[in-house]
Amino acid sequence: MTYFLTAFNKDSSVVLNERIEAESEESAIQVAKAKLEEANAQSLTHRLTHQGKMILFAR
Repeated sequence: MTYFLTAFNKDSSVVLNERIEAESEESAIQVAKAKLEEANAQSLTHRLTHQGKMILFAR
């Protein structure tokens, strides 16, 4: 399944916009968290979606 991870700065500029392929929501969340950490973006507003459904959101 395809998931989309996006992270934003406070001015709404996109810092991270990644496509994630994973077999489950749990796997996608783990991959997303790793990608956020790699980009040093875990403290930014971010979301993980799948077919319009919000899987993970933090601000």
